[in-house]
Amino acid sequence: MADDASRAPGRREPLRVLYVYHGTAGVAGAYLAGIASALASVESVDLRMATNHYFAFARGRGKRLLPVFFALTENTDRNPFLRVLELSRLRLPLRYAELALGYLRLVPYVVRERIEVVNLSVIDDELPTWLFALTVKALGRTLLVTAHDVVFEGPRSSASRRRRVFGLADRLVVHFDHVRDELQRRMGIPRESIHVHPFPWAEVETVLDSERLRRHEAAFRTELREYDRIFLLLGVLRKEKGIETLLDAWSRAKFPPGMRCGLLIAGKGTACFDRARANRLPNVVVVDHYLTPEEFWAALATSHVVVLPYRVRWYAHSSVALMAFLAQKAVVASDIPLFRALVDSESGLLHGAGNADDLARALERCAVLGETELCRLGQAGRRKLVANWSVLPVSLRALYDGATVSRRQASWSASSRNRANS
Repeated sequence: MADDASRAPGRREPLRVLYVYHGTAGVAGAYLAGIASALASVESVDLRMATNHYFAFARGRGKRLLPVFFALTENTDRNPFLRVLELSRLRLPLRYAELALGYLRLVPYVVRERIEVVNLSVIDDELPTWLFALTVKALGRTLLVTAHDVVFEGPRSSASRRRRVFGLADRLVVHFDHVRDELQRRMGIPRESIHVHPFPWAEVETVLDSERLRRHEAAFRTELREYDRIFLLLGVLRKEKGIETLLDAWSRAKFPPGMRCGLLIAGKGTACFDRARANRLPNVVVVDHYLTPEEFWAALATSHVVVLPYRVRWYAHSSVALMAFLAQKAVVASDIPLFRALVDSESGLLHGAGNADDLARALERCAVLGETELCRLGQAGRRKLVANWSVLPVSLRALYDGATVSRRQASWSASSRNRANS
């Protein structure tokens, strides 16, 4: 068990924190890079990171980076084993085994390195995640659980498994108020026990391969050179992201005469919508594969407006929206709670979720905006992110300290009760 004396008030040793997040292969890795960047100036925190084997933002992390997850099964162009595993249908069971082994490797590390706080990002409801959280608590460490993609409509068993993980946390952390409200409503978690801190992000361009980025940008510009205005739907494509609503809106939108508007749909998941229909629509370009971080950013750099027509209300966060703000792009988004928290009249346009006519009108409005006005919208979105970043280091340190103190007090109270009973 970690030495309680080393955690005494006034201590000079940095607080040893292990941040565990296995979903860091692609641009989502910028989330953890943002955490590292925010805490780099906080001398009182010694941050270690357990990541995906293909963590895209790993430069300069050195011995404090532990790439323990998914060396064989990650969806990335850098994985030489992926195609063979997909053809053999072994990928999913092997991925589950890699998840379990990754967590298993971290247990002796927590003990050996005297880790005091484990911050676990939960993006699944798998048994190994719960067992790892349980082990952290059994070792007497402080457990913070950061909840990703948890406001969802799925099997009751999935909600139950996540609820058990959340119940182990000394602190449960989310990034938006509406997620806290939904967790209270759907899972019965007291609102006061859920803590909100700003969504972290990193300056993506500084950590990408510049040569690959230039090559992908040139390819997108060549493909889309005939268009005056480029609208972009980006990321992992799922039905709940409103792709069919967007295609309906695109078929109905009436753009100004003489203005060539193009729609770029880029990402994996074309089985989730009618690809043949998309090909029949005028001025639609589909790029159907998992995007590397460089491709992702190149698509953003080439576009004028990012479209987020999500039609379900349970999304907890959107990496694409935050990347769009980083790239200073105007955003057209549905009016689900997440986007109402992110997008306002200064940074983009909202439309009724699932309403193709409303979305068509928003696309038409963006088409007639000049380059200067679109830039103004994009710059406003970036300013909002920068304002959030400014409070992130203090927010994180306060969370880690508060969780450690609360766990210690609970432990002392339990010991006192046991002595009194004996």
